[in-house]
Amino acid sequence: MSTERIDPRFQRSHDAIAAVMLELAAQVPAEQITVRDLAQAAGVSRQTFYRHASSPVEFLSGILIEDMHRFAPALVGSLSDPSVRFEDAWRALYSGMLDHVNRFAPVYQVMVSRQSTAFNAINNWFVASGREFIRDAIASSAGTLDDTWIELAAQQQAGNVSAIMKTWILEGMTKSPEYMVNLFMTLAPPWQLARRNESGKLDFPTRRHGT
Repeated sequence: MSTERIDPRFQRSHDAIAAVMLELAAQVPAEQITVRDLAQAAGVSRQTFYRHASSPVEFLSGILIEDMHRFAPALVGSLSDPSVRFEDAWRALYSGMLDHVNRFAPVYQVMVSRQSTAFNAINNWFVASGREFIRDAIASSAGTLDDTWIELAAQQQAGNVSAIMKTWILEGMTKSPEYMVNLFMTLAPPWQLARRNESGKLDFPTRRHGT
């Protein structure tokens, strides 16, 4: 962590900008918010804002990703825990994501309904983080899965999370997170339902192909 990031003044300006950002992003997409208006409302200079992010879209996505970082590592860790059913670990991860959406519901409602590019930034994070935790999960698998499999799984997983979040939001978040997760798991790809063999290793379904 850099000295600037632990500087109390840096943290205070970040918190001031974040409060305004969340308020404005609950009204209009982040790409419609100017740095000038954001800085003025937060009581900071434009130069100070640019110490935190290059744009309002980057700043907003950073706030949301930071919140996910608070709970995601523990849930992701359970994917490689032999004492936890692989399917149950995915259920917990999806539930955590919907809890996160609920904490920032007004912002996500604008992002999704207005097709904000901020959601694209978050989806890119889903892909990048997905590669990491899928690698961790398959480290305890019974077979060998190559980089192409990992990339396909990461892209698919990012789409899965986005699909659950978007559907829930666009339907007004009237159904419970538990209902949404249970419904999605009836559509889950086979590899997310992998079971452990007698030695505790995951048996992922794979298709043999010719060379």
